[in-house]
Amino acid sequence: MCIPLPKNYKGLIAAREAIIVIFLYAAVMCVMYGPVVFSGKSLMPPLYQPHGIVPEGVYAREGRLPASTFNVDLATPAYYEFPTNKLVGDMYKNLTIPLWNPYQAGGTPLAAQYSTRAFFPYQIIEDISPVGWWDFFMLGRLLFAGFFTYLFLRYNGKNGLGLLASFAGGLFYMFSGVFTWFISLEQFTNTAMTLPLVMLGVDALAKRGGSLRSQSRAVAFCSVCVSLLLLAGQPEVALYATLLAFVYFIYAELSFNGSSGILRRFLKFPVAYALGLGLSAFLLIPFLELVGLSFHIHPLGGRIGAQGL
Repeated sequence: MCIPLPKNYKGLIAAREAIIVIFLYAAVMCVMYGPVVFSGKSLMPPLYQPHGIVPEGVYAREGRLPASTFNVDLATPAYYEFPTNKLVGDMYKNLTIPLWNPYQAGGTPLAAQYSTRAFFPYQIIEDISPVGWWDFFMLGRLLFAGFFTYLFLRYNGKNGLGLLASFAGGLFYMFSGVFTWFISLEQFTNTAMTLPLVMLGVDALAKRGGSLRSQSRAVAFCSVCVSLLLLAGQPEVALYATLLAFVYFIYAELSFNGSSGILRRFLKFPVAYALGLGLSAFLLIPFLELVGLSFHIHPLGGRIGAQGL
């Protein structure tokens, strides 16, 4: 006797596989960061700094002591990012939009600094959470990056990889240099964890044919992914990610659909990117205005930016 399979059995199998994969990633992460997950140690960078900390420790240490780390930049997170997180979180909890920092000089723009990450959804949830939870948000970025890398590799149109290869690709990315050396530099890791999601959006954009409705959905999805990339907190890294996404889009379009009508199909990427710019304009416009009105250490041709990186 034959039992008919449900129509969505492939989707059920894929969902089961994805759940198993994310649990395996979480297990590996717990092993690699066991002192943080199980032993009460912390990755919060202010704990590593010998100066500028009150006697009872940063945020009263929340009962946590510093763990061993491979971080190569602890000063920026310690003296800039984590105090900013606390300020932004307090403002949101007081139902205030974090546009202005009254505690520096006579007051300075806050959200327009861009690297404050004040409008990035993941960062907002972290900032309004108890400080003792922030370690787990840092580790959560690894989990997010690994899982979406797995999805991108596994369901990559005609070039999708097998389960083991896709799982390994996500594992390699979540423990790559940006997440190992800069785990507490959140403007970097926010952008890095968003990159696989952007690649998924571009992949959907390139392989989506059929009706105008389905193509419009792909454009909308890709534009949301682009806006998250631009809100993540690091404009220079976002530009590198944009270049990667654009090059991959051209490759994917040629791979999926050939060269026929490439100029017409090419328009999907600039349309999606323009919509992404529009969705993040409430941050980009004040930022661009601030760049022209402020002193900064990112001059054109300087050692910080495209040349330094």
